[in-house]
Amino acid sequence: MCPKDGVIAGVIGNAKLLTALCALGALLATGCSGSSNGAEPTPTVSVATSSPGPTPTAPLSGIRGCSPECATGITNPGALPAGSYTTTYFLDGQLTLDIPPGWKSTEDQPVEFNAQPRGPHRVVFWVDPFPARFDEDGIVRPIPGVPRTAAGELGWFEANPDLDVSKPRRGTIGVMDLPASVIDVAIAPDAKNEDPDCPKELKVCVTLLSWPNVQDALGIAATETMRLYLADVRYGGKKHLFAAAIQAFDQAQFASLLDDAERVIASAEAPIKAA
Repeated sequence: MCPKDGVIAGVIGNAKLLTALCALGALLATGCSGSSNGAEPTPTVSVATSSPGPTPTAPLSGIRGCSPECATGITNPGALPAGSYTTTYFLDGQLTLDIPPGWKSTEDQPVEFNAQPRGPHRVVFWVDPFPARFDEDGIVRPIPGVPRTAAGELGWFEANPDLDVSKPRRGTIGVMDLPASVIDVAIAPDAKNEDPDCPKELKVCVTLLSWPNVQDALGIAATETMRLYLADVRYGGKKHLFAAAIQAFDQAQFASLLDDAERVIASAEAPIKAA
């Protein structure tokens, strides 16, 4: 569902709040709402239900194969130092990125790390996202029959009539050169609204993804656009789905973010391999 405060901020532990990429009211998180003063919204995302916990104890030589399901901890890092930055909880605290000057993060937890400059656009990394919907009781449910692989989830995106999805192309994530399928995702012109609380100015909110141990979901609305990288990976002896995304309020902001965002994604380094 969409909050009414004009800020797209993730609300931890509330299954009735749709974590959505919302253009006119805010960017990716739990909801969509119009800005009352005409100013652009500031995006944040919180999709976890975990509470702050101890720093991961996995050895620096590798990420636990059970992560993110067995991992805990969440933090809002705030302003990030320019240059090399390593996560605290995401990928057991073993993802390192090259961060541009003036960027910040609003989420570092087992299933997500995000980073962004000023404005409603950002770069985000996820582990094990899966297509999801809210049921009639407001509980997030995985879409049945979708393999939790890059190919499986790519097929779901392409078959979704509410989405406008580009032709998949080959790409890579990080200095590991992880092979990835890359698509651009937006709302289809004839999409049906899935959220009764979607604000009138947004017209349509469509649910996309959720994550292990998470009671909220990610969606997309209005003029928003998302470039999604999906890669099958292996760490700790287990297979996982690793994703990166570039998310923006509209095409103009997407274009302004693209160069820096692609450099951040290309800089990613972690002890993971292609599956």
